[in-house]
Amino acid sequence: MAADLPLPRHIFAHGTVCAEQGATGATFFFELIMRALGCGAARYYFLREVGSHEVTRVDLNRLAEYENVDLVQGLERLASRIHALLISHSDGKIPTPALFSKIAPTIEIALGNTRAEVRFLLDRFDFSEALRKIWSFMAIIQKLLDDNSGCERSNDPSEKQRFTEVLYEACEGLGWMALLLHPVLPHATDAIWSSLGQTTKLEHQLIDEAPWSCLMSGTRIGKLEELFPRVVNPQNAGQLKAKIRATH
Repeated sequence: MAADLPLPRHIFAHGTVCAEQGATGATFFFELIMRALGCGAARYYFLREVGSHEVTRVDLNRLAEYENVDLVQGLERLASRIHALLISHSDGKIPTPALFSKIAPTIEIALGNTRAEVRFLLDRFDFSEALRKIWSFMAIIQKLLDDNSGCERSNDPSEKQRFTEVLYEACEGLGWMALLLHPVLPHATDAIWSSLGQTTKLEHQLIDEAPWSCLMSGTRIGKLEELFPRVVNPQNAGQLKAKIRATH
């Protein structure tokens, strides 16, 4: 008011995150988590598990479970699966679909709904629900690949072409996963984007303006690096605690 500037139209007051019960030195405790798992996994856990307006205590068991199930067995496994299929089925290039595809645009339609819902939820600071929507979108990509896995092994040319179109849809879906998740997992999504042969910056892509066909057919893919460290037993945080102590 003193500077005669417009006043804020709303104020967002976030919740509080507490260290695990029994831990001493909350700030140092969180620093150790960051060193053990990396900022990406920790950021994903806090935004997925912790409500924007709640007071929450860190649960290392849940953190380990999110790391293994959502990130390693979910996102990284899907990216690795698509990367391997591109090498074996498409000579390491983004496939070229037929001019008139014979498969239903399942992923493209799902993306339209997901993109609108995620944008709405992010504007409301509902990060947890936004991430659930993105993971539901990932499940659709996985199901499309599972339902058509037999086509990839078929000797029938029409079945092979069908799988080419499925693989192209999966690539586009993975590219959009990277775009939607970039604010939460910038390093991992940059690696996925680069592995799809893209040289542009994800941070320059706008959710509202990026087209469905953001990948150019025939683009040579890059190497996919390991995205997340492994926590062997998601049901037992003992290994994670040991890893945190080892970074001390």
